[in-house]
Amino acid sequence: MTNNTSWTVAGMVAQTSGTPLGVSNSKYNHSFDEDMLFMPNVVSLGDLLKQQGYSNTLMCGSEASYAGRANYFRQHGDYEILDLNEAHESGKLPKNYHEWWGFEDSKLIDFAKEEITELAKKDQPFNFTMLTADTHFKDGYLCEDCPDTYDEQYENVIMCSDQRIAEFVQWIQQQDFYEDTVIVLAGDHLSMDGLINQAVGLDYQRKTYFTVINGPEYTLDQNRSYTTLDIFPTTVEALGAQIEGHRLGLGTSLYADEPTLCEEFGFEWLNKQISYHNVRYEEEIMEGDGLDVDGNGRQQANTTLLSYFLTNTKTNQ
Repeated sequence: MTNNTSWTVAGMVAQTSGTPLGVSNSKYNHSFDEDMLFMPNVVSLGDLLKQQGYSNTLMCGSEASYAGRANYFRQHGDYEILDLNEAHESGKLPKNYHEWWGFEDSKLIDFAKEEITELAKKDQPFNFTMLTADTHFKDGYLCEDCPDTYDEQYENVIMCSDQRIAEFVQWIQQQDFYEDTVIVLAGDHLSMDGLINQAVGLDYQRKTYFTVINGPEYTLDQNRSYTTLDIFPTTVEALGAQIEGHRLGLGTSLYADEPTLCEEFGFEWLNKQISYHNVRYEEEIMEGDGLDVDGNGRQQANTTLLSYFLTNTKTNQ
């Protein structure tokens, strides 16, 4: 996980477009108006799938407008947004219901099963994306079904969440549509809870979780060094598409015998480059973005666009 991909919306953008979010987290910590543009010149997974006739759905247990998540997914793939507000409006939850970040994962998964069942009945391929939150900072959400096995609440929450997600995956595997379904499990960012650092030690290299279930056979038989940016092309090739050069944005498909940027240049160098300010990123990726500062113009991005660097480097070799 690199700089500018390390919080929720930045992680979701990175793993669905291979692009870092070159705007600080604090600038995005508010609810966006529906007409505010979000990285309008980026091409994402949702955009590609919509072009291929897929329906796109995002479900989360909070308000999707927070940090521009709804804007990004609506504008990049025309996602149907099923969030806390939709749950209130549709009658899934009472109007005044609010628990944890909105509603807890146990309800989220029940709603997801209902939605996926309906999507599978239609004569259209679908992409269903779901964001869980019970393990979020601080201490996590301990629901009434969570066992009290460990002394620390957060440890119980993590175990409960693991079991809940495993059950959800097993449910999908039992459905008729599973044969033609690829499941991608990915963390949006590292845990912010201090208990984790204490438990594993500061010298341990923490990583976000990522795996593909029911995708193509992995034939390289080797460990890879990768970042959240590589999830985008990996997901696309997991769905059966072939990418010329196996790269999209700053990501490299892990199914290909092609080095990721992390493998080719080293993580420290990559992370440093991603932190730099870059005018081309602002003009060609963020141009038209709806984020304003002090009424005097758009927030200045602080991310270099490495794809241009790499293209020029390879051209000159």
